[in-house]
Amino acid sequence: MYASTSKSQDSYNGFGIFTFIRSIWTVYKRQNARLINSKSQLISIMIMPLLWLVIIGQSFNNLLGSSNPLFSGNVNYITYMTPGIFVMITMFSSLFGIISLFYDRDSGYLKNYLLAPISNTAIIFGYAMGIYTRVFIQVLLILVIAIAIGANIPITVGSLTAIILFPVVVSFFLSGLAITLASRASNVETFQAIIMPISMPLMFLSPILYPIKALPDYLQWIAQINPLSMGVEGLRFVLLGKIYTDGAIIDIAQFNDHLAIFNFALLFLVGIVFLIMGSKTFLNSLYK
Repeated sequence: MYASTSKSQDSYNGFGIFTFIRSIWTVYKRQNARLINSKSQLISIMIMPLLWLVIIGQSFNNLLGSSNPLFSGNVNYITYMTPGIFVMITMFSSLFGIISLFYDRDSGYLKNYLLAPISNTAIIFGYAMGIYTRVFIQVLLILVIAIAIGANIPITVGSLTAIILFPVVVSFFLSGLAITLASRASNVETFQAIIMPISMPLMFLSPILYPIKALPDYLQWIAQINPLSMGVEGLRFVLLGKIYTDGAIIDIAQFNDHLAIFNFALLFLVGIVFLIMGSKTFLNSLYK
């Protein structure tokens, strides 16, 4: 789409982590400015999670009560569901937040980044961090609303750290996936048509709304390897305890006893790989 330039696709002005971070910050600042100037985006992405939390969550909470056959323990359904809603917010924001890449590509603004002496990978990381800023604001708002309607979420340094960090690594994976798919789509409409059939199975084949063991046996193994499941299970482990999780993807006692750390480390690796792979795929597609 863009003509080749003298800038190598993997080169940037200078070397070192500080140059890379400064490049990310350059892109990130514009993404934040876009968020401030378009609060309607933030509100629209929050509508569905709020509907699930307030309507579905409270309805099932009344139906199931504090003790039910879906999961062990003695918490209400809103409390059980809240970590899943955090990941749901991350999913929708990450997958649909990449649409801004199309607008910048079609308007020609993305070409300014490609011609600038900054790392192409840093460009995509800047977009990803802009998406996470949206996620962070939404997660905090949902946390306040969930507690207001009856969720018993502990507010400690550990719980808040998990609430902040797990969406980061989930967002990296989903943003990388979305960017990879975006490289195959010629316009926004095509991209949205691709994303919808992917986002729904990702959500329902995860413990966002119910435990993995509630799924049919032949679907449980798919749910176990779903990165969204790792995010939800890691959050539930920290916020609610081991009893409310289905265990690590690798059934080893040490991993199950440190499920949050294991899931976070695995998600971090998967997320970084997908984000780098997605950035190279998308930016390479611009030169065709």
